[in-house]
Amino acid sequence: NPAEENDETFKITLSAPVGSYLGTNTVHTVTILDDEDPPLVTIQDVYVIEGATTSLKATLSHPTDKGSVVVNWKRDTCSGVDCAEVTTDYTMTTTSGAATIPAGSTSVSSGSVTTVNNSVDELFKRIPISITSVTGGTSFVSNADIFINDNDVPSGKNIVELVSGDVFAC
Repeated sequence: NPAEENDETFKITLSAPVGSYLGTNTVHTVTILDDEDPPLVTIQDVYVIEGATTSLKATLSHPTDKGSVVVNWKRDTCSGVDCAEVTTDYTMTTTSGAATIPAGSTSVSSGSVTTVNNSVDELFKRIPISITSVTGGTSFVSNADIFINDNDVPSGKNIVELVSGDVFAC
């Protein structure tokens, strides 16, 4: 099976042979060794509209029965014109944390980001996030961004809505 799990053992007891006899060792222990690697941990980019709240999401490549997987994460430093600014573009309850994915599960949401619904027309903004360490799994994709999409109309521009079937001539 594809799940990472603990090795499994069972016992076989031999008795009442037909046409032969038993030696002194009639109980045998069989061990089935697990051959799956620990799960790979990935964090995904998240897209959110201004004024909404979202969280970070970490996923596993496959479930594990060997215990929970702990994903430690942090908000990274951002550089560039597309960087979101704390309090101007968003608030965050904490800038780092640990997300625990229980045994048998494959994902978890952690942290909370609330975006600010402002009236400024702007390009998207981003908040970089990274995995700092993983226990019980292997970090695979360790960097992601929370993208804040603008919901404002550029000043001096009209909104045009086209409906399927409408015909326009110029």
